[in-house]
Amino acid sequence: MNIDALLQHNPQYDDALAERVLNHYLRFKHANIMRLQSMGMDSEDVEQELRIALWKAWTSWNGQIALRRWLSWKLDYRLRDLERTCAKQLARLPVISLEDLLHEGTGAGSD
Repeated sequence: MNIDALLQHNPQYDDALAERVLNHYLRFKHANIMRLQSMGMDSEDVEQELRIALWKAWTSWNGQIALRRWLSWKLDYRLRDLERTCAKQLARLPVISLEDLLHEGTGAGSD
């Protein structure tokens, strides 16, 4: 059964169903998750962050829009937030030139 069919009747939160929804989302957003991994974030951490976001979104859903749309929007927002956070952390890292690396490797410039 696909996700649309599972969420069609706006079911209440259920751990097993939430795992199915999360696994579908993780497959669908594989490229984004790979990008986060390339930025230094562990895939298990990403999965756990999205699991928490899914639970929060599902339990705060008020029925004004379709559940699938609500969950997708909330998970997309959390994924973008993780990407922004990783990018900011990477931007704070010092930039080391190749010349500095070569001098450091040969012991040149050390006291």
